[in-house]
Amino acid sequence: MIVSQGESPDTLTTLELGPGDSWRNSPLVVHTLEAVQDAEIIEVSTPQLEDVVRLEDRPMQFSTLKCD
Repeated sequence: MIVSQGESPDTLTTLELGPGDSWRNSPLVVHTLEAVQDAEIIEVSTPQLEDVVRLEDRPMQFSTLKCD
């Protein structure tokens, strides 16, 4: 999985995560996730959604995703 994060969408840096790795995003840091192969991703978030900004959205979002 590729994690991109930064202070703004224009300043994102990337980090590659492998099986068993974990990652924590600091509050208010812009981030996006991309599965580059089959993956099980568990995302946990606080209920405060007023600071959520979608950089790119898929037509359907699922609580459990599997890439083909």
